[in-house]
Amino acid sequence: MPSARKYLTLSPDCSLRLIEQPCIYDRARDELYELDAEARHFIERLPLRADSSAVRQADSEFLRFCLEEKLMTYSSEPKHEQKARQSPLPSLRYLLLHITTRCNLQCGHCFLGDQEPLDLEVEDIQRAMTEFDELQGLRLLISGGEPLLHPRFWAINELFERFSFRTVILSNGTTMEQA
Repeated sequence: MPSARKYLTLSPDCSLRLIEQPCIYDRARDELYELDAEARHFIERLPLRADSSAVRQADSEFLRFCLEEKLMTYSSEPKHEQKARQSPLPSLRYLLLHITTRCNLQCGHCFLGDQEPLDLEVEDIQRAMTEFDELQGLRLLISGGEPLLHPRFWAINELFERFSFRTVILSNGTTMEQA
């Protein structure tokens, strides 16, 4: 192991989730990996010095699997303290958030119909995202109307990376530039 790598941590896209079963959630791949009690205890102690007795005594098959699947990595600095709290049961894994009623189409199947534009405030959206993350949520679906027509969409978009859930934007795609 190179000398620059000193700490065993969860990979940047991974987080501990305490839903019905303790899990590692990989938001990049949108996958859950269930943990037994021993694995949960190990993850809760991360980051750990790579040369620590805890790492040397860990189940080698578990460590090999986590490293191969890129759930864990070695890092030159400690990151990702795992401070998950138990979600309410049953867990709220997915949240659909309508951020605007604005739309540039008039689809026959749309439940919004004709109405005045209504946009959620960025602060309210951030609060909903924070609460969803605290509840151990996995996937936030951003919708509307057409979410890209929210007047502050790009400010909202910048919030996504602050959270450990996956974000999916449901758009009709008509406002996006052609490549």
